[in-house]
Amino acid sequence: PIFCPAIADSSIGMGLSQARQKTAGAGQIDIIGDIVESANLIIRRPRTASIVLGGGTPKNFINQASVQAEFYSPEVSGHRYALQVVTDVPHFGGASGSSLEEAPSWGKLAADSGRVSVQADATIALPLLASALVTTAASLAAARKRPIFSLASRLMTIDGQAVPNNRFEEVNESAV
Repeated sequence: PIFCPAIADSSIGMGLSQARQKTAGAGQIDIIGDIVESANLIIRRPRTASIVLGGGTPKNFINQASVQAEFYSPEVSGHRYALQVVTDVPHFGGASGSSLEEAPSWGKLAADSGRVSVQADATIALPLLASALVTTAASLAAARKRPIFSLASRLMTIDGQAVPNNRFEEVNESAV
């Protein structure tokens, strides 16, 4: 799945807005549905990782997904692994205002999560990290069963199981 939590703050958002003005129903994106869907991914796969290139809204979105998942399912305890490649440092307000060491206190990462923050430009660090991964983990990657995502219908499926998109409404209805 591709999530774009800050799409309204972009030229893509502006283009979708213009498309909607020209054609009713064009440019419909359910950002709140993305929150529900990202939380459900974590509920289905509790050993998740947060890989962030840079920071800002995308960093918060992927990390808050585990907090939202915990709201739906108390067994969830944050991402198990986190990698952040960022040029900013947290003490000046960069790195999206917080370090990965702080994230467990918010429930974004598990207390015993493995986490690494790389202070580097992503265009330099990502190719090096990918090359190292291909070299050192080739046998693990080959043996791993990869999840199969499908968007063939309105509901996304993972390994043939529908990811519920109405869990949020169900929780709210039972609370009323």
